[in-house]
Amino acid sequence: GGVGKSIVAAALARSMKNKKVLLVETDTYSIFDGESNSSETLEIKDRGDISTTNLSPQACLSATLEKYLPSRRIVRAITGNRVTRSFFDSAPSVNEFVLLDQIYEFSKSKDWDHIVVDLPATGHALTFLAVPKTLSKMMRGVGPIGKTAFALDASIMDEKLTSILAVSLPEEMPVNETIELHFSLQEKLGRGLDRIILNMVNQSPVEEKDLDLLREFTFKDDEVSDFRAFISANQIAADWASRDAEYVLKLQKSLDLPLVEIPMFYTSQDLVLCEKIASLL
Repeated sequence: GGVGKSIVAAALARSMKNKKVLLVETDTYSIFDGESNSSETLEIKDRGDISTTNLSPQACLSATLEKYLPSRRIVRAITGNRVTRSFFDSAPSVNEFVLLDQIYEFSKSKDWDHIVVDLPATGHALTFLAVPKTLSKMMRGVGPIGKTAFALDASIMDEKLTSILAVSLPEEMPVNETIELHFSLQEKLGRGLDRIILNMVNQSPVEEKDLDLLREFTFKDDEVSDFRAFISANQIAADWASRDAEYVLKLQKSLDLPLVEIPMFYTSQDLVLCEKIASLL
């Protein structure tokens, strides 16, 4: 959380040129629409090169119930009842199950070549991905929900079908959390991360052979202030780049996984940033 995960997910979807791609946001702030989704209906928006949907648990619950109940009228009666609604809201793993169920339905469609899912932050994402395995073991694949849970777990475990990527930052806490996430996934799911995308990596302003020269540069007392500011700023940038390089090395030593570095881009506009990262990816 807070590492640019949603921007990177959107950029990853944008980067798949000449492919039909669906970007799934899970009841979060939408990069493209600038708002969270509380709608009770599923809506897919065609944005030219990609399609997007911002899933709410309410809409996914209705869609899942419609598969198991004989009519929409009964579904509306259940979801519109405050008592049953409160039960579904408080019952553990219901929201995760219905969201995954809808994503699984999307994956069975021939409308898209790839689906990119912007999962919740680390702790919730781990629970999110483990729900089908937990339900499948509890129900032993019996009944419609047990069979769906078994199919969901199988699709998550299929490395030819599903990749699990972590977005991180070159900082102490996100790097440690990424390493912990990988081993927690292995323990709970039986598979770890497939790739790490390291966001906002500072680049050195000079080549490595010139770093010592930059760091040792000193000024005369009457040095022009603009030049002094320019050199000082580059000395700071070089220190930041060196710090980030240490975290890159820590990830590489701790996890033998492909690592993609996204440099620091200075813009406050989400869509501009999305396009810059997409062009890089």
